[in-house]
Amino acid sequence: MKKVILTCATLLFAIVAQAQFFGFPQTERRIKLYSEPIVGLNDLFVGDEGYVTFELINDSQLTYNGPIYIRIFERGHSHQVLACPQIKMKPGRVYRITSTFPTDRLAPFIRYAISFEYIEDNQLVHIASFEGRRPVNFTLRAAVINRPPVKAPHKPKVISMPKEKYRPMSRDIEDPVRIRENRGDRYYNYRNAPARDNNRPENQPGYNQPNERRENSGNRTGSRL
Repeated sequence: MKKVILTCATLLFAIVAQAQFFGFPQTERRIKLYSEPIVGLNDLFVGDEGYVTFELINDSQLTYNGPIYIRIFERGHSHQVLACPQIKMKPGRVYRITSTFPTDRLAPFIRYAISFEYIEDNQLVHIASFEGRRPVNFTLRAAVINRPPVKAPHKPKVISMPKEKYRPMSRDIEDPVRIRENRGDRYYNYRNAPARDNNRPENQPGYNQPNERRENSGNRTGSRL
């Protein structure tokens, strides 16, 4: 009986050691999205710097120590962005990650979608969307000649907090185009430019207002030949 107990104990110890030191999953790690991500990419010009802010939770008993990736994909093509090179995610904590990156590798007028990935047992694992919703989509505008690329309004950062002290992130600054309009960026104020009735200035010789044209036409005499 003692030999059986000793054998079982040895086997259990070997399994635990293998799980801790060789990456064998003793308990399933479940890295999940904790909220709907904020994607600051829609309506930007190709080459501008965009940002993505998302929240993850380690819903398991094991600490995750590795990279987090953003997957930008459309039909037939995808691009992987390194959101966080190395992050130590402890169980039961929420991690708010902001990642910035240029968009020069993307194409305009294509509907892209966003997803997230991490490394598990030397394999890339896809993180399920928040509450089973459809991935967030965005579309870029075509690059403008002689227009310098615009930087993202946020800096890369990681914020960790206990699940019990979690506060939802603000979504008032979700639209990067509106941010730059408020800052007075001349490249985005073209939307609010007043419409022009005529391409010629009013003080140019030979230019008459529409009312003046009608009055002058009423004072004419004679008939056309």
